[in-house]
Amino acid sequence: MRGVPVAVLQNVLRAIRSETSIEISYQSLSRPDPVWRRIAPHAIGYDGFRWHVGAWCEIDNVFKDFLFSGICDISGTHPAAVKSAEDADWHSYFEMVIGPHPDFSDSQKAVIADDYGMVDGRIVLKRHLNRKLAAWLCSSERHDSSKTRPLVVLRASHHQKREAKAQLESYPMGGNNLPMSRGL
Repeated sequence: MRGVPVAVLQNVLRAIRSETSIEISYQSLSRPDPVWRRIAPHAIGYDGFRWHVGAWCEIDNVFKDFLFSGICDISGTHPAAVKSAEDADWHSYFEMVIGPHPDFSDSQKAVIADDYGMVDGRIVLKRHLNRKLAAWLCSSERHDSSKTRPLVVLRASHHQKREAKAQLESYPMGGNNLPMSRGL
């Protein structure tokens, strides 16, 4: 795992296996200095760029994702306040179909399809509904003609879109401040 200190990874994996919480010093981008917090990690995810720890945060009393790179120090273990199964976002899946932007030429679509390993010009995703994915799902349904996005949602149910919008609106600033993903 690129950029993840072995000791941090070992402590997080130990806490996941033993279903305990750990104290971490965590540097987020929303605060100027690291803050000690107790988290109960239950999952590790990769968003294509960075590794994350899915965990219950005892300061904010909510399931969140923490970047491994933001964990500055770890100390102490405690009984976990919640169980992994209580993270509804992590355990809820939905399916959507994405493909090249419809305004691209056939040649451009072929390049995009090849780049993303598409079959029949599309990808069927079964994913956890998360903040980043909810924001992308809500914004990509507009199919703007500027072609700023090479991929767009081709098929997702109205229920999935409503669920994504509701989840996005439940985050601070209506989802405009999305520093982390949930297993995307």
